[in-house]
Amino acid sequence: MRTLRIVPKSPLKSDTRYKVALDASKLTGGKAKGVAEFEFSTPKLRFSYNPCWLQQSDDLKYYVLVGETVSSDYVAADYVEQRLKIKGLLKPEVAWTHSEDGTVHKYRVENIPTRSDESYKLTLDFDLDPKQNVEMEVPQGRIHRTGPHRADRAAGRGRHLLRAAQAQPGFQKPDPLRPEIPDLGRPEPPLHLPRNATHG
Repeated sequence: MRTLRIVPKSPLKSDTRYKVALDASKLTGGKAKGVAEFEFSTPKLRFSYNPCWLQQSDDLKYYVLVGETVSSDYVAADYVEQRLKIKGLLKPEVAWTHSEDGTVHKYRVENIPTRSDESYKLTLDFDLDPKQNVEMEVPQGRIHRTGPHRADRAAGRGRHLLRAAQAQPGFQKPDPLRPEIPDLGRPEPPLHLPRNATHG
C-alpha cells in the first residue's frame, strides 16, 4: 500500500472548498491511465481574545497597551494586522509579534499619552471572526513611579531616621559580645521607625 501526500505551494484559504484531480498516467509513468478526483474543505477561521492591559513605558512618560489574539489555524500576519482599528489616538503606534505557526498574534500599542484634565478611553475594534470590541481607560494625570523605585526611597528615609536616632544622646548600640546580659541601667526610650523603613 502506498500513500500519496499532496503539499500545496502556498497556504490554503480558510472556509474554502477545493477540488483535486490526479492524473494516473503522470503518477505511474504511463503504466496506468485515468483521472481520479476528490474534494475537501478547509475549516472556518476563528479567533479568541486574551485580556489586554495597560503598563508603564520604561521612561515613565507614556502608557503601553499589551494584548494578544489567537487564531484556530494559520493566518497571514497582515490579515490580522489590517483588521485592528484603534480609536482614541491620533496616530496609533502598534507593534506586532506572530508565532512561527501563525496562530498567536501579540500586539503592543506604544506611546499612549496621559491628559492632565481628564481620563479618556481607547477602543480596539477587531474585524475578525468573531468580532471584538475592547475599551480601555487611560488614567488622568502623570504616571507615578511604583515598584522597587518607591521602595528604595522608603528605605532611604528609614536609614536617615535611624542615623538621626543614633546621634541623639543616650542611644547605645548593643554589645555583640554580651547579648545575654540585660541592661540593668536606666531604660532607654524605644525607637519607633516607619514600617517600610529598613536598616542600612
